Amino acid sequence: MKNKITKEHSHKYLVFKKLCSNKLLLIFGILTIVIVIAGILAPVVSPYSPYDMQTSLRLKAPSAAHWFGTDTYGRDVLTRILYGIRMSLVVGILTAVISTVIGIILGLLAGYFNFLDTIIMRISEAMSTIPVFLMAITLMTILGISTKNVIISMSIVYIPLVVTVTRGVALQVREQTYIEAIRSIGAKWPRILFRHMMPNVLSPVIVQATYIFASSMLVEAALSFLSCGIPLPAPSLGNILSEARTVIFSSWWLVTFPGICLIIVILGINILGDALRDLMDPLSN
Repeated sequence: MKNKITKEHSHKYLVFKKLCSNKLLLIFGILTIVIVIAGILAPVVSPYSPYDMQTSLRLKAPSAAHWFGTDTYGRDVLTRILYGIRMSLVVGILTAVISTVIGIILGLLAGYFNFLDTIIMRISEAMSTIPVFLMAITLMTILGISTKNVIISMSIVYIPLVVTVTRGVALQVREQTYIEAIRSIGAKWPRILFRHMMPNVLSPVIVQATYIFASSMLVEAALSFLSCGIPLPAPSLGNILSEARTVIFSSWWLVTFPGICLIIVILGINILGDALRDLMDPLSN
């Protein structure tokens, strides 16, 4: 047992050392962390209010006073981007947490009870056949446009992904000898599921949650771009890009800066998710 633990620690050290030598990971990791921190601290670091309109300053190019220029209403684009990142982070985190928690519960139930397995998995498989964005925009049409409904819609969309991963691991753990021993001494199913089986599914599910986090931010931006996501005047990277459509050729900064920030954050989180997978899964390399 001691040798096994030593080998796992040795593997993780080698993987960590390899990741530290990955220049792409370091560059995107640092950029992502800086952008995320700036978004979190938006009320502190933002030079202006995201709602202040000054029509006399509309569509001003980047300058010392407005680093990223101004939009069609004279609002500071840098401020709008920072608050937009903050909004995207809130949506992404809440979507990942809600879908992960519900997905773990349903996946454990499906992996432990045969009669629930068929019901839960048939519903999950049916939902998985529908493209993520199509289901999200359909749910938004049904529920109505609001920030709360964006989070609810995307949480529903991503639950099947977590259910599938959790169920796969739960089916393997259920047949382990120690689970049979716990069951034989009269342990109830909630204790078996959430104390003894759940720790085994956390590693792959946490990795999956990072991809849900990044993907939900991208879907939210797409929904907001189509005016089906975060309602105006609340800033979102998607609706910032949407407002720039009419002046895309004359005011390049309205598209360039929010687009670059969105690309860096999405790629950065995905790359960090790959790194997390390599660290947590001894068989990944």
